[in-house]
Amino acid sequence: MKKILFTLLLATLSLGLANAQKVSTYAGTGTNGDNAGSGTGEPLSTLKLNQPYGLCQDSKGNIFMSFDGASGEGKIVMINKADGKAYARAGAYQQGGFYDAQGVTAKFAGLAGICVSKGDTVFICDANNHAIRILSPFKSIGTAQKVITISGGGVAPDGTNYGTSGYQDGIGIKALYNIPSGIAYDPTTKTIVIADKGNQIIRRLTCLSNGIQWKSSYVAGYPGGNPVTVDGNIDSTGGGGKFNVPVAVWVDATGDIYVLEEGNNAIRKVSGGKISTVVKFNDIPNLGFAAPQGFCKVGTDWYVTYGCKVVKITSSGKATIFAGQIGKYDEGRDSCGYTNGEAKNSTFNEAKGIMPLDAENFLVADKMNNVLRKVCFSSSCLVTSIDDENAITSTYKIYPNPATDVISIEALNTSGSSNIGLYDLTGRQVISEKTDFSSGTHQLHLDGIAKGMYILKIQSGAESFTGRVIINK
Repeated sequence: MKKILFTLLLATLSLGLANAQKVSTYAGTGTNGDNAGSGTGEPLSTLKLNQPYGLCQDSKGNIFMSFDGASGEGKIVMINKADGKAYARAGAYQQGGFYDAQGVTAKFAGLAGICVSKGDTVFICDANNHAIRILSPFKSIGTAQKVITISGGGVAPDGTNYGTSGYQDGIGIKALYNIPSGIAYDPTTKTIVIADKGNQIIRRLTCLSNGIQWKSSYVAGYPGGNPVTVDGNIDSTGGGGKFNVPVAVWVDATGDIYVLEEGNNAIRKVSGGKISTVVKFNDIPNLGFAAPQGFCKVGTDWYVTYGCKVVKITSSGKATIFAGQIGKYDEGRDSCGYTNGEAKNSTFNEAKGIMPLDAENFLVADKMNNVLRKVCFSSSCLVTSIDDENAITSTYKIYPNPATDVISIEALNTSGSSNIGLYDLTGRQVISEKTDFSSGTHQLHLDGIAKGMYILKIQSGAESFTGRVIINK
């Protein structure tokens, strides 16, 4: 029995699953490149990324990411929920430009934020082309998605788009933007909200017909004004509230718009005809020097990518460094790098987009590390201490480990209904079962499960257990 428990202990610790581990690599090798095949797909563990920036997830659970591009180009890659592989869906590696087309023949120029509508259309901030583009909803791997410019870009003499910046509302390509960076779907109005970074304003896109013809309109801020942050009434003539480099937006279920301000290090709110400040990072001690880039809300808490770290802000306005570090010897500047593990010991390198992945985790686009990172925000992700035989036997007896066909789980001090989940190292659940341990040992059958290392989670009421198991076949 001791040998079995030691095997479980060794397998767990050798993978670095220490107490309270919260940060891991979800996708990418850390090497800049492009190997997401449009037809065959690429496993997340061997995927090469090219400066990921924006993130969104459709109703099917597919994850889309935009690439800023080391050479100024842009691309959209999808992680398919069905098989867990990555597929190129639009744009091509190191091939920038401005071209509407199907799939990988389309061209972009430095993508920023992306979002998805209720109908699963992906909306894209093509920042360097000063345009808003859409990617048609995903149908199947073999069916190409189409890229269409719906707003901005300017009009050349021959009627084509050519990436002109400026400020002008209008229908379709007659509108002008200046580095649009943040984008969000407003479920209350079925419109699209945009952070027009260079113009210092928030704008809205309203569909006029067929999901293709869109009209841009002013929402808040002072167009083209000097970047100064002022709370107050919405007044486009310059007498009201103003923004200072808005980079991301978030819309809640009531239609209130939240704006992340890079220039002023703040979260602002647009509601009831007024702009107000929710939190100002400069007023919070011990956060270090940085500029916010992306944010998402989980429950009542905000999670903000802030330089090379993630900051958590509670509903009371309390802010703490949730993941990442401030350098100890560099005047409070971030300690940037690429380290997984316990949140307080992890490091990032220019974190950008962030989005909820599931009930326990969110994803972070770690741009300069060329990876997606998974960060756990739930207390259930804390790992049960496994530092001696008694720590294991006081909770569950799990054997054999390594296993071939069956894993037996015996609860030593727990009875009643329990949920058992087995997850691969990308976080994809491969087995989900319920059991009542009061009726005896539960057997987890491994039919169809590939050889490898997995995370076993057991939830029994308020008690939870997490450990790693090895499957050999």
